[in-house]
Amino acid sequence: MSSVALGTTVFKRTKKLANLLESIEGEMIDKVYIGDVGEIDEDRKKVYNKEYPFEIKVLDLPHDSGLGHSRNRISSVLKEEYILIVDNDVELPNNINKLKYLLDEHPNMGGVGGILIEDDNIRSGCYDLFENGDYIIKNIKDTKEIERVGKTPLVKFDMIQNVAMYKKECLEDHTWDSKYVISKEHLDFFVGHMKNTHWEFGVCPEVLFWHYPGGDDDYNSHRRSENKMKESERYFLNKWGYKGVIRGSVLWMDSYDPNESLFKLGLNSLLQINSKTPSPIQIRVLILVTKLKTIIYNKYRGLIK
Repeated sequence: MSSVALGTTVFKRTKKLANLLESIEGEMIDKVYIGDVGEIDEDRKKVYNKEYPFEIKVLDLPHDSGLGHSRNRISSVLKEEYILIVDNDVELPNNINKLKYLLDEHPNMGGVGGILIEDDNIRSGCYDLFENGDYIIKNIKDTKEIERVGKTPLVKFDMIQNVAMYKKECLEDHTWDSKYVISKEHLDFFVGHMKNTHWEFGVCPEVLFWHYPGGDDDYNSHRRSENKMKESERYFLNKWGYKGVIRGSVLWMDSYDPNESLFKLGLNSLLQINSKTPSPIQIRVLILVTKLKTIIYNKYRGLIK
C-alpha cells in the first residue's frame, strides 16, 4: 500500500475532474480525496462510480463552501503520510515520485511542488513572503539557489503553487482555513506557516503539470465573483492585521511574462524592498503597480474583457 494520497476539490467542472482522475497512473497513489462543494448530479455520479486503480473518498460538502473548506476537511480525514494537493484542472506527470523523494530527504520540508505548463508556456508562480510594517509583500528574493539533492533540483520558496505534495504532519500543524470561499486561501495557508511553524517549502522544476484553467460562464461567475474576492481579502487582512497585500515579482521561471513591460519602466527597483524600508510614497507606488499588474495579468489570462 502506498503512503501517498491525492486531494482535490470540485465545484462545477466535472469534465476536468474526470480528466484529472484519468491522468493518475502508476502505483504511488492508491487513494483520492475529493472535496465536492458543488452538486452531485448524474454526470458526477458516473465519474465517481467508474472503476479506477485507486480508491475514491468523496466528501459531500455544503454547496459553494469553498476551496479552503474543502482542503481543510480533506486534511482532517487524511490517513496517509503524504498528500498531493492539486486543483482539478491539471493532469499529473509520471514523475511525482520526485516530490516525495525531496520531502523524504529534507526533514524540515513540509511541501514540495511542481510547475505548470499552461497555454504552451511554463508558469511558476512561486515567491517569498516579507512583512513590512502593516503590509505583506509577495516578492522573489534576490537570487534563488538551486539545490541539488542527488540528481534532483530543489528551489526553496515561502509560497508554492497549487500542485504540491505535503507531509501529513505539516498539515496537522497548520492547514487551510475553512472560512475562505475563493481567493486568499492559498496565501493564508503559507502566511500561517511563516508565522507559526518551522516547515519549509520548495519547488522541483523537473515536475511539470499540464494546466487547463477556466470554465463556463456559470463557473466563472462564482470563481471570479468580485464580492467573494473582496470578502476574502477583508477576512485575510483582518485575520493577520495587515493593511494590504503588495505583489512584487512572482514569476520565477515563466517563459512568458505579461507584466514585463512594467518592469521595463524601471518600477522593478521599487520592488526590491527586502533589503530596505520603503518610504510611504514607495508603498503607494507599489500598491498602484500591484493593481496595474493584476489588470494586465488578468487581461492576458482572459479573465477580464
